[in-house]
This record gives sequence, C-alpha cells and structure tokens, in this order.
Amino acid sequence: MSRLGRDPARLVSFSDAVFAISVTLLVLGINPPGDFSHLLSALVKLWPSYLGYAMSFLLIAQVWVNHHVSLITSAASTDGSCSSTRSC
Repeated sequence: MSRLGRDPARLVSFSDAVFAISVTLLVLGINPPGDFSHLLSALVKLWPSYLGYAMSFLLIAQVWVNHHVSLITSAASTDGSCSSTRSC
C-alpha cells in the first residue's frame, strides 16, 4: 500500500488490460486468405501482415516490460524501502 492508502496493484492490473487490448486490436489488421483451396500459398502471400504483427507485438511487449519495471521501481521507492544510497 502506498502512503495514500491506494494499492498500486490496481494500476498494474489496469495497465495490463490496456496492453492486452492493444495486442488484441493488432490481430484485426490481419485478414484471412480468400482462397482456402491453396491455403499455404495464400498464407505465404500475407507475410507482410504477419511480419508487421510480429514487429508490433514485440514493440508493445517491450513497452509493457519497461512499464512494469518502472511501476515496480516507483512502488518500491514510495513505500520507503529504497533510499538514494541503496539499490531497490
């Protein structure tokens, strides 16, 4: 609990939900192939969509991890367990 009496876990949960929604919205940009009789060749033609999805997913994952690290660091520094001479 912080000194204001609010649990920082609520902020972490909310931010996790925002990141989950953003990753879910990425999938909407990938359209299924129109020709299911030659599925493999149709999927290969869509490689730019899959590459864009993978790159965007990795970027969002990196931002999510950095966000968690900053929240953990700030929560540790506001509860008095960290000082300027000691690492968190």
